[in-house]
Amino acid sequence: MDDDTVMVFGGCKKGDCNSRTSWKLDLKTKKWSNLPKLLPTGRYAPSCGVVRKDGVPWRVIVAGGKRGRSVLSKVEELMLPAFKWKTGKCSIKSGRSKFCYLKPINIFFGQPTTHLFVT
Repeated sequence: MDDDTVMVFGGCKKGDCNSRTSWKLDLKTKKWSNLPKLLPTGRYAPSCGVVRKDGVPWRVIVAGGKRGRSVLSKVEELMLPAFKWKTGKCSIKSGRSKFCYLKPINIFFGQPTTHLFVT
């Protein structure tokens, strides 16, 4: 994961809005590829953000979104560079979809951990 990578999580296709697919686009080669593992909870309209550890992308956080008529509060993490999914240790206080973003944060060893802020 770098500045030349775009990722897409979930979405709608032919009326099915519970997609579990995840894709990445390499902006240099302009080629799309499926991420190795599927998003654990199908959804559309989530918010996503990158958490960096020592300045390097460490996790992609996918939060909220919708599944059918339900608005989700579930948070899931894509661990980098392994591209494996895990359920987040917390959830959003109440279900949300189409919200702006998760502010990127940096985590540095030996310093207090910063909190994720939903805006």
